[in-house]
Amino acid sequence: MDHSALNPSLILLALSVIVVWGMKRIKLPPILGYLLVGTLVGPHALGWLPEEESLRILAEIGVVFLLFMIGLEFSLSRLIAMKSTVFGLGSIQVIISTISGGVIAWLSGIDWRGALVVGGALALSSTAIVAKQLTDQLEMQSRHGQLAISILLFQDLAVVPLLVIIPILTLGDEQSLTIPLLIALSKGLLAFFIMFQIGRRLLRPFYHLIAGTKSAEMFTLATLFVALAAAWLTYQFGLSLALGAFLAGLMLSETEYKHQIQTDIR
Repeated sequence: MDHSALNPSLILLALSVIVVWGMKRIKLPPILGYLLVGTLVGPHALGWLPEEESLRILAEIGVVFLLFMIGLEFSLSRLIAMKSTVFGLGSIQVIISTISGGVIAWLSGIDWRGALVVGGALALSSTAIVAKQLTDQLEMQSRHGQLAISILLFQDLAVVPLLVIIPILTLGDEQSLTIPLLIALSKGLLAFFIMFQIGRRLLRPFYHLIAGTKSAEMFTLATLFVALAAAWLTYQFGLSLALGAFLAGLMLSETEYKHQIQTDIR
């Protein structure tokens, strides 16, 4: 049996232990160690690890479960109360950052289309990295932690129109932008509607059935299924995997099984 697929994982784990230990010694966040290891051993630096699809999928699944856990720490009522922050503060951040980055890129000699793409890319942050850092520092429930997550949620939504705009800009056909953009936004709203309907109507009865089996294995399997299925659903609508996992965690945070689910995912 060929066990060569274990080699990349062993290399990553061994280097991560060493580098993260060093980061802790000099009182820097562990996330910097993970980023440093990935950058150094990846295909674009030392090249110790090839660009394999299996590693990318493993990383995506890790992000999915991280955001699922973050969703469990929120509550639906709190998110509804924060809707003005998500769409207000979030939109302000994305617009200002896109314009600022785009203007700098344009002044540097980049065509306006390229400058718009650069500005849009610079306006986005990594939800996984920020959420991980807030969790490690026990600041997820703080005021600035809540504001940061609100902005990150809007950024995840802003990816959809940005991904629609980019290929259209390369064609130079500005007239065809409106309809694809409206379609993409409609798909995003539909994904949110489906997720919330499933969460409110189906998740609690589903977990009642699972809990009735009195099987820890069934409970764990059900939780894994819910997290990954929610991520898959939003991905099918052009949104991120992480956003679906976050929404699934948010729905389950309203149930009496919240703490058991947190234990299983950890």
